This record gives sequence, structure tokens and C-alpha cells, in this order.
Amino acid sequence: ERPVGKPAKRYCGVAALDNGQPLSADCALHQRFAGILTVGELSKQDTRMLFIKCPWCGERAETEFSYGGEAGITRPLEPAALSDAEWADYLFMRSNPRGAHKELWNHSQGCRRWFGVERDTVTYKIAYSFELQAPEEEA
Repeated sequence: ERPVGKPAKRYCGVAALDNGQPLSADCALHQRFAGILTVGELSKQDTRMLFIKCPWCGERAETEFSYGGEAGITRPLEPAALSDAEWADYLFMRSNPRGAHKELWNHSQGCRRWFGVERDTVTYKIAYSFELQAPEEEA
């Protein structure tokens, strides 16, 4: 709910009160964009922020990335040959495990490359990032 008062200023797409303090003043990311914290202080202050390591650009805030779904799902070679149930299974059914899980991410605000991440779905801790391998062609 928006507080009553003077028109808001904007920081990082988040409405702020006219005194320059972000509505979510405890959020270090918004303090960073307001010029209150440096990048180094940001990573130390806000443990709620997910930091993802791009294999090419290094560690960055999650706001620079787009989630691409579960890794390792292979598109059927002949989609037209599948029944509606099989096609729906391919499109919508995911393993959704509790614990370690491989995911696809795109560094949409950086190098724009796709890569994989193994992340724990309970703790959100990222074990490692990896480059995607091109499928081997048949000879």
C-alpha cells in the first residue's frame, strides 16, 4: 500500500518517499541505488539478495539475470508424433526437487549468454555455475 504524502521519487523502479528514503529502507540494493552503499557494502549487508556467478562476467546481483527453467530438458525430435498428453508433459511437467537442482539462467542485463547453475531450492545457496555444452552432432 502506498503511503499518503507528497509524490514519490523513484530508485530502481521502487517508489520512495519524498525525503529520498526507499520504502524498503532495509533493502541494501535500494540503498545502493540511492547512493547510500557501495557495491562492496551491498554484498556484505544484504544476505537476502541472490548473487549469481556468470561464467563470463563474474558474480552479479540476481536482478541482472532471467530465470530459464529447469536444465537438462530435451525437446522431442518429432513433436508432431507426440500425443497431447505427451506434449503437455514435455511443456509443463518439471521435477521440482527439494534440494540440489540444475537450472538455466540468462545474463540478460550483461553478456546475454545462457549458462547453468546448480542451486539448492531449500537454502537458495548456489553450488556452482557452468557453461552449457553444445549437443554432439551425429556422424
